[in-house]
Amino acid sequence: MSVCLEIIKKVLNVAVYGAGIMALLLMIPKLFKVEPSIVLSGSMEPTIMVGDVIYTKHNTASAYQVGDIVVFRYENASKPSAHKIIAINEDGIHTKGDNNENEDMVPLTPEQIDGRVVFIVPKIGYIIQKAQTKNGVAAVLVLVCVNFLLGFIDMSPEEE
Repeated sequence: MSVCLEIIKKVLNVAVYGAGIMALLLMIPKLFKVEPSIVLSGSMEPTIMVGDVIYTKHNTASAYQVGDIVVFRYENASKPSAHKIIAINEDGIHTKGDNNENEDMVPLTPEQIDGRVVFIVPKIGYIIQKAQTKNGVAAVLVLVCVNFLLGFIDMSPEEE
């Protein structure tokens, strides 16, 4: 029985530490004015996959270059997009998703760009999305509480 409880404690520890690491992945970058976003579409595959978390940092307009992946928002768009800059000229900043055949129809102004993608964490967005639901929050709380309570169980072998 004690071996089974020991295994359960170790699994719960891994789950709780994993939840903590995910929280840190979302919070620490904000100290450096880097914003995380979960990728919801495949327009930048294979460079950025659905479920990846991208981190963006705002730059001045002159800092953006061809080849940069930027997060931007069109007027009246409910969610931002992330595409690669393919040209910068007097018409504006032209972008295209790596997985799209054509460039985006409307060039961007610098004001529409939220920032440049500075790094990517693959696939963790799926877990973060689940953890942000009511069931996900409840599951994390239960894991933490059970892990805490199991800490009080004495696992040392009984002496007779």
